[in-house]
Amino acid sequence: MKIKHFYDTNTSTYTYIIIDLGTNKCAIIDPVLDYNIYTGKVTTHNADKIIKYIKTSRLSCQWVLDTHIHADHITAAYYLKFKLNCKVGIGSEVKKILKYWVPIFNMHNEVSLNGAQFDQLFKNNEEIKIGDLKIKVLFTPGHTAACVSYYVKNNIFVGDT
Repeated sequence: MKIKHFYDTNTSTYTYIIIDLGTNKCAIIDPVLDYNIYTGKVTTHNADKIIKYIKTSRLSCQWVLDTHIHADHITAAYYLKFKLNCKVGIGSEVKKILKYWVPIFNMHNEVSLNGAQFDQLFKNNEEIKIGDLKIKVLFTPGHTAACVSYYVKNNIFVGDT
Protein backbone atom coordinates (compact mmCIF):
# COMPACT_ATOMS: atom_id res chain seq x y z
CA MET A 1 0.00 0.00 0.00
CA LYS A 2 1.10 3.53 -0.75
CA ILE A 3 -0.40 6.78 0.53
CA LYS A 4 0.02 10.02 -1.41
CA HIS A 5 -1.15 13.30 0.07
CA PHE A 6 -1.97 16.68 -1.42
CA TYR A 7 -2.23 19.83 0.69
CA ASP A 8 -4.51 22.76 -0.14
CA THR A 9 -3.08 25.91 1.44
CA ASN A 10 -6.31 27.92 1.08
CA THR A 11 -8.35 25.56 3.25
CA SER A 12 -5.52 23.87 5.17
CA THR A 13 -6.98 20.58 3.95
CA TYR A 14 -5.27 17.31 3.10
CA THR A 15 -6.50 15.04 0.34
CA TYR A 16 -5.21 11.48 0.32
CA ILE A 17 -4.86 8.84 -2.34
CA ILE A 18 -4.72 5.25 -1.06
CA ILE A 19 -3.03 2.99 -3.59
CA ASP A 20 -3.03 -0.80 -3.77
CA LEU A 21 0.38 -1.39 -5.35
CA GLY A 22 -0.50 -4.94 -6.43
CA THR A 23 -3.44 -3.89 -8.61
CA ASN A 24 -2.75 -0.15 -9.26
CA LYS A 25 -6.25 0.65 -7.98
CA CYS A 26 -6.81 3.63 -5.73
CA ALA A 27 -9.28 5.70 -3.73
CA ILE A 28 -9.27 9.44 -3.09
CA ILE A 29 -10.23 10.76 0.35
CA ASP A 30 -11.58 14.30 0.91
CA PRO A 31 -10.71 16.09 -2.35
CA VAL A 32 -11.25 19.85 -2.55
CA LEU A 33 -12.27 22.32 -5.22
CA ASP A 34 -10.65 25.72 -5.21
CA TYR A 35 -13.07 28.37 -3.98
CA ASN A 36 -12.37 32.10 -3.85
CA ILE A 37 -14.49 33.58 -1.05
CA TYR A 38 -14.10 37.10 -2.48
CA THR A 39 -15.25 36.37 -6.04
CA GLY A 40 -17.32 33.22 -5.52
CA LYS A 41 -15.34 31.57 -8.32
CA VAL A 42 -14.70 27.83 -8.21
CA THR A 43 -11.81 26.22 -10.07
CA THR A 44 -10.42 22.70 -10.29
CA HIS A 45 -6.68 23.33 -9.86
CA ASN A 46 -6.28 20.97 -6.86
CA ALA A 47 -8.48 18.26 -8.36
CA ASP A 48 -6.61 18.47 -11.66
CA LYS A 49 -3.32 17.83 -9.81
CA ILE A 50 -4.86 14.64 -8.39
CA ILE A 51 -6.08 13.56 -11.84
CA LYS A 52 -2.63 14.19 -13.30
CA TYR A 53 -0.98 12.13 -10.56
CA ILE A 54 -3.41 9.23 -11.05
CA LYS A 55 -3.00 9.21 -14.82
CA THR A 56 0.78 9.65 -14.73
CA SER A 57 1.03 6.80 -12.19
CA ARG A 58 -1.27 4.65 -14.35
CA LEU A 59 -3.73 4.13 -11.51
CA SER A 60 -7.39 3.20 -11.74
CA CYS A 61 -9.55 5.12 -9.27
CA GLN A 62 -12.40 3.10 -7.79
CA TRP A 63 -13.76 5.49 -5.16
CA VAL A 64 -13.86 9.06 -3.97
CA LEU A 65 -14.54 8.89 -0.23
CA ASP A 66 -15.66 11.88 1.78
CA THR A 67 -15.38 11.75 5.55
CA HIS A 68 -18.28 14.21 5.90
CA ILE A 69 -20.01 17.11 4.20
CA HIS A 70 -17.55 19.95 4.52
CA ALA A 71 -18.31 23.50 5.59
CA ASP A 72 -14.73 24.77 5.21
CA HIS A 73 -14.31 23.75 1.58
CA ILE A 74 -16.20 22.35 -1.38
CA THR A 75 -15.69 18.71 -2.25
CA ALA A 76 -14.30 17.81 -5.66
CA ALA A 77 -15.93 14.37 -5.46
CA TYR A 78 -18.33 14.82 -8.35
CA TYR A 79 -15.80 16.47 -10.62
CA LEU A 80 -13.43 13.55 -9.99
CA LYS A 81 -16.22 11.00 -10.38
CA PHE A 82 -16.88 12.12 -13.93
CA LYS A 83 -13.23 12.67 -14.86
CA LEU A 84 -12.04 9.32 -13.47
CA ASN A 85 -15.18 7.19 -13.88
CA CYS A 86 -15.35 6.15 -10.23
CA LYS A 87 -17.94 6.05 -7.44
CA VAL A 88 -18.57 8.47 -4.57
CA GLY A 89 -19.22 7.25 -1.04
CA ILE A 90 -19.93 8.79 2.35
CA GLY A 91 -21.38 7.63 5.68
CA SER A 92 -25.11 6.90 5.79
CA GLU A 93 -25.70 9.43 8.56
CA VAL A 94 -25.21 12.17 5.95
CA LYS A 95 -29.00 12.09 5.53
CA LYS A 96 -29.30 13.80 8.94
CA ILE A 97 -27.07 16.63 7.76
CA LEU A 98 -29.00 16.99 4.50
CA LYS A 99 -32.32 17.17 6.35
CA TYR A 100 -30.92 20.00 8.48
CA TRP A 101 -29.10 22.11 5.85
CA VAL A 102 -31.20 21.72 2.70
CA PRO A 103 -34.17 23.68 4.14
CA ILE A 104 -31.89 26.40 5.50
CA PHE A 105 -30.41 26.98 2.03
CA ASN A 106 -33.80 26.43 0.33
CA MET A 107 -32.33 23.80 -1.98
CA HIS A 108 -35.23 21.31 -1.98
CA ASN A 109 -35.28 21.18 -5.78
CA GLU A 110 -31.51 20.73 -6.16
CA VAL A 111 -30.48 18.40 -3.34
CA SER A 112 -31.99 15.04 -2.47
CA LEU A 113 -32.57 14.44 1.24
CA ASN A 114 -32.21 10.65 0.95
CA GLY A 115 -28.54 10.65 -0.12
CA ALA A 116 -29.30 9.56 -3.69
CA GLN A 117 -26.58 11.94 -4.94
CA PHE A 118 -24.01 9.48 -3.59
CA ASP A 119 -23.27 6.10 -5.16
CA GLN A 120 -23.10 4.46 -1.75
CA LEU A 121 -23.96 5.40 1.83
CA PHE A 122 -21.72 3.38 4.11
CA LYS A 123 -22.86 1.74 7.32
CA ASN A 124 -20.72 1.57 10.45
CA ASN A 125 -18.09 -1.20 10.20
CA GLU A 126 -18.86 -1.79 6.52
CA GLU A 127 -15.87 -2.87 4.43
CA ILE A 128 -15.13 -1.88 0.87
CA LYS A 129 -12.23 -2.93 -1.32
CA ILE A 130 -9.71 -0.92 -3.27
CA GLY A 131 -8.02 -3.57 -5.35
CA ASP A 132 -6.96 -6.07 -2.70
CA LEU A 133 -7.02 -3.55 0.17
CA LYS A 134 -9.87 -3.68 2.64
CA ILE A 135 -11.10 -0.35 3.96
CA LYS A 136 -13.28 -0.37 7.05
CA VAL A 137 -15.76 2.49 7.54
CA LEU A 138 -16.06 3.68 11.14
CA PHE A 139 -18.68 6.12 12.38
CA THR A 140 -16.86 8.91 14.23
CA PRO A 141 -19.48 11.60 14.93
CA GLY A 142 -18.28 14.78 16.55
CA HIS A 143 -17.36 17.42 14.01
CA THR A 144 -20.67 16.53 12.36
CA ALA A 145 -23.22 13.87 13.25
CA ALA A 146 -22.31 12.15 9.99
CA CYS A 147 -18.52 11.92 10.19
CA VAL A 148 -16.83 8.67 9.25
CA SER A 149 -13.22 7.58 9.27
CA TYR A 150 -11.59 5.11 6.91
CA TYR A 151 -9.31 2.45 8.41
CA VAL A 152 -6.89 0.54 6.18
CA LYS A 153 -3.76 -1.42 7.14
CA ASN A 154 -3.06 0.34 10.47
CA ASN A 155 -3.82 3.78 8.98
CA ILE A 156 -6.90 5.81 9.75
CA PHE A 157 -8.15 8.77 7.75
CA VAL A 158 -10.24 10.92 10.04
CA GLY A 159 -11.07 14.08 8.08
CA ASP A 160 -11.94 16.76 10.66
CA THR A 161 -12.81 14.32 13.43
